[in-house]
Parts: sequence; structure tokens; C-alpha cells
Amino acid sequence: MIAWIVAVLIVAVVAMVGYYQGALRAALSFIGLLVGAMLAMPLSGITGWVLALVGLKHPATLAFLAPILAWILVLAVFKIVANTVHRKVDTYYKYKASDTRRGLWERLNQRVGVCVGVANGVIYVLIISVIFYTLGYFTTQVEAEEGNPFTTRIVNAFARDLDSSNMDKAIGSITPAEPSYFDAADVLGDLYHNPLLQNRVAQYPTFLSLAELPEFTGIGSDLNFQEQLWLKQPRPPVNQLINHDRLKPITKEPEMFKTVWALAKPDIADLKAYLETGRSPKYDEHKILGRWAFDYRESFARARKAKPLMTLADIRAARSVMTALNNSIFTAMVDHKAIFKVASSNKVQVLEGTWQTTSDGNYIASFTDGSKGLDVPVVVENAKLLLSREGQTLVFEK
Repeated sequence: MIAWIVAVLIVAVVAMVGYYQGALRAALSFIGLLVGAMLAMPLSGITGWVLALVGLKHPATLAFLAPILAWILVLAVFKIVANTVHRKVDTYYKYKASDTRRGLWERLNQRVGVCVGVANGVIYVLIISVIFYTLGYFTTQVEAEEGNPFTTRIVNAFARDLDSSNMDKAIGSITPAEPSYFDAADVLGDLYHNPLLQNRVAQYPTFLSLAELPEFTGIGSDLNFQEQLWLKQPRPPVNQLINHDRLKPITKEPEMFKTVWALAKPDIADLKAYLETGRSPKYDEHKILGRWAFDYRESFARARKAKPLMTLADIRAARSVMTALNNSIFTAMVDHKAIFKVASSNKVQVLEGTWQTTSDGNYIASFTDGSKGLDVPVVVENAKLLLSREGQTLVFEK
């Protein structure tokens, strides 16, 4: 109901403005509204550069403000032209035309101005609704039970009213936002209301390289942040999460935000499906992808099964090798890079290499250890990754 009340008020006010401005200025403003809406996205690169000069550099901020500024600038140009044309015509009728013609012109100008003003009001309503619809699609999905900022409550109320009044059906077809934005909003909404999905996000193939960065490794290891805020129920307001020191390097730093979005955007629809189902339509064919932790018990059990009559020396040797590998991580990334991090009690050795698919559907990981190459057969079997090395089968799990 609020959306319709606001719409009627805007149309009424703009219609009255059209009455006083006249048909010429209202008509040129109408053209400016349409042209500005069409050029808002193409010109957003230029206006985004201008906004960056005055200190607004965050990509999310620029994505919303740059098109709005472009639309305002185009509309301003048309309004300047409209005032110039109006003055010339008004001067003609005031000083060169007869009083009768002048009176007829003013009456026609005002009454047609009301009609064009109504059309302008409709365009304003549509543009304002597009802004609230686009913002609200995200903010309604990350709404807390209480403590939401005032601006968030206003946007959410308007967005919900657009939905309940069915205005969203008209707005959704003209919004300039890309499908990736709506998929990203769905992903963030899922993650906000189901914080345990962070583990699934960390295992998504595209993000494996990010997990090695300190900005991300600290999130999972910070128990205070996890217990006091991230996993807290009822959910805290999203602004508290965004502004927390643990998440600021990701949410507030433009370069890091760009890095994350550049990785996520091409696969955002797949990521959405992965969070909802646990399966990635795009990457599931490559079973090797992921971060795999060494499974000491399973590895030792397989060693005993492969050699039932192990001597005491054999058992000690196997335990020595597996103890050294106890905290090891094998990571296979989407760009065919492979990282084998051997974390023993004394040091951490990182082997970097590549992985390839073999003709039998399995894999082979190739590393460089010093001056010599190391090729390791890899098999993924029942959610377990098996590395074969020197007659032993090392088992890893996600």
C-alpha cells in the first residue's frame, strides 16, 4: 500500500510541476528521463571514475551510485536545454505575439504540461521503484529479527510493498541489474541465514586459492568471532558483520572485494546451486577438485590391510611416515594447479605442481621436489582421495 501511496503522490506532485513549468519543459524533461535511463549503464563507467576521484572507490557502492549519477547528469542537461527553449518561446509570445495568441498559448502550455507531467511522474515512479527493488532484493534476504539500520528498514518495507502490490512484476522486467547480482544476493542470503555453509563455500573449487590468504584463514580459526557473532542466533544485523574487524579486509577493501567478485561472478549461478544442493553442476565431473586433509586412521588401516603380516619394524615405519603427514593438506584447483602442504611438527613444506586427468579417468599430480620431479597417481574413491606413493596408499578426505 505504501508503494501505491508514494506513487500517487509523486505523480500528483510532478503533474502540478508540469502545470507550472509548461508543456515544453515537461516534454523535454520526459525525453531526458527516458534518455537518461537508457544511458545510465553505458555512462556508469565515466561517472564511476568521477566518483572514485572524490573518494568513493568500493565496487559495490559504485555499481549503485554511478548509474544514478549518470541518469541525473543526462536529465540535468535536458532540463537546461528545456529552460533555454522555454525562455525563447515565452519571449516570442510575450513581446511579438498578440495578447490573444499569448493567452491561448499559456493556457495550452499549462494544460498540456499537466498531461506530460503525469507521464513524467510515472517515469519517476518506475525509476525509484527500480532502485528500491534492486536494493531490496538483497537487503530483505539479510534482514535480522531486530536491530536493522533505519535505511534498511525503509528499503525493505518499500521492496515488500512492491511485491505485495504486484508492482515488482513490471519493475523486474526493466531493472538494469545483471542476473549475477540476483544470484549473488541469493548466495549471501543463504550464507547469512545458514552460517555453517561457510565450510561449503571454502570448499567451492573457485575459492580454493582464496582460502590460502590470511584474510580468509583467520575467519574460521577465530573462535571468538565465530561464537559471538558469526554463529550467533538470532542473527545479528548484517551491518555488524560487514563492519567487524575480521570481515573488514574482505568487505571494505576495494581490491580484495574486486578479487573475490572476479572469481565468483563467472560461476555465481553454479555457486548458488552448490550451496543449496551440495553439488556443483559445473565442477562435479572433476572429483579431484577441493581441499583434502590427510586421514591418518584410514591410511594406516589400508596399510595393514594391504600387508596383513606386517612386522613390528614395518608398523613403526608406516606410523613414522603417516605421523609426519598427519596435518598435511592436498589441494587441487580449477586452473589445474596442485598444492601439497606437508605440515609436520617441525616445519611446513609446500610442494606446488599441477594435476591432469589420465586416460582411465583417474588423475596424476606432478610436483617438483628440489631438482627432481615427482609424479603421484591420484584416485578419487567414495569421497576419499587416494595418493599412491612408494607402495603406500595415503588417504585424504574433505
